[in-house]
Amino acid sequence: MEEDLIIVFIASIAVILGIVQWQKGKKLLGKGIKARAVVYKNINKSRNSDSGYYYPVIRFQTEDDKWITQELNFGQTNPKEVGTELDILYDPQEPTIVDINSKFRLEILPRVLVSVGLVALILGLLSYFDLIHLN
Repeated sequence: MEEDLIIVFIASIAVILGIVQWQKGKKLLGKGIKARAVVYKNINKSRNSDSGYYYPVIRFQTEDDKWITQELNFGQTNPKEVGTELDILYDPQEPTIVDINSKFRLEILPRVLVSVGLVALILGLLSYFDLIHLN
């Protein structure tokens, strides 16, 4: 029974994160402005500097010639090489809202996260109320 609640909790978080990313992606794909950014540095957010996730910090210039330096909201196990150019989308009203210009990342991945989260949420609730047995 406790495992069912853990599944429901994790699934709920997945659905919420997916919805938030889906809305952000929808806004950026609809009203975002394309730009070229350069990886300025990487930030390792782990206690052990030899492992963990590296979050790229990018720099780009807006249409009104403002320079923005912004950490991206996703990490990876290997740091992106400093100087690497990336295609990005940014919100013209709030240029610090920025993401990689990728339909997969902005549209498909959030939908998958919501879908998988909803399935897990439904299964977890059905199991919690003893309508099905997951074990």
